[in-house]
Amino acid sequence: MPADGGWPRRPNRPDPGQDARDPAFGPQGRSPGISVVAPGVRTLPAGGPPAGVQMVSAKVGRLVRALVSAVCALPLVGLGAVPAAESAPAATGSLAPTSTLTPARGCVWLTPGMNGIKVKIVQTRLGLPASAWETMDEVTIGAVRAFQRSVGIVPDGVVGPETWRAMGFWEDFCFDRYQASIELPLSADPQERIEQMIAHAQGYLGEEYVWGGAGPKGYGVDCSGMVLQALYSAGLDPQPISVDAHVLPDYRTSLEFYHHPALAHAPLADVRRGDLVFWRSKSTGRVNHMAISLGGDEIIEAVEPRVHLAVTGDRATQVMMPEVIRPFPDAAQSRAATAGRLTVTPPARP
Repeated sequence: MPADGGWPRRPNRPDPGQDARDPAFGPQGRSPGISVVAPGVRTLPAGGPPAGVQMVSAKVGRLVRALVSAVCALPLVGLGAVPAAESAPAATGSLAPTSTLTPARGCVWLTPGMNGIKVKIVQTRLGLPASAWETMDEVTIGAVRAFQRSVGIVPDGVVGPETWRAMGFWEDFCFDRYQASIELPLSADPQERIEQMIAHAQGYLGEEYVWGGAGPKGYGVDCSGMVLQALYSAGLDPQPISVDAHVLPDYRTSLEFYHHPALAHAPLADVRRGDLVFWRSKSTGRVNHMAISLGGDEIIEAVEPRVHLAVTGDRATQVMMPEVIRPFPDAAQSRAATAGRLTVTPPARP
């Protein structure tokens, strides 16, 4: 099988293996610099919003989005730390396994630029072509407005719970808070965690590639969304990386994984089963794709059009990063990390 999976690509899609949220690979028609909505800005409590609240004035909306965009431009690491759940001891430089995940908020309102599986099913409901990127772009927003007019909802182009219900989905508006259940006890050893992570990822084989997808199996997934859910199942919670952050317009989960301060790095030449391998864009120099090593040169990855098995190596538009992440180092590897033989400080961002 070719390194890129050997499948034809849909129109206006990135090359296989590219993180579709990298602006260097935006589709025709996607507006660069589209407004960013931070986590929690338009999410719902269980009871929903106050009656009649569906839209703010355009002037106020522009001001709010500008302020939020400025906040979202700040570095993510170190912001809004959440109290840690029960954790097993871990050596310096490795993220401790946990018995409890930080709960996802979910309930995200689909404002301009948001991505993921909720966008996908809205696009399908509105009859948009299968080649559309799963993002709230101008075409999708226009289709939402047309639908809202047809059912007597204020045509703001935003999919909140009222519009969601009107579209007739059986899925709850907050189903985007899905996180895979931890399948192992806190006493599990690193090899057990590696095998659980891989088994969970293999459950996505054949799933459609969905930009920003990180939800339940059956809805599609992208490269880093698959890895995130697989890590959850094995008992690793790589905060501040989360399913909530994953759908944001300008959030690049694969890049955040590579630079996570608590994940140990090792040389690519020493790649082992269960390591996370990465590629960078030849045009931007930034990390824009990741996969899980199955040992040797074999990997499982989510790229256009589906999750599949492939092999490592440089690709037409990408070069492999010189280091891998080892999310579950064994005791000897953890000691090596402490002694400095494994890199525990993530490389500088390009």
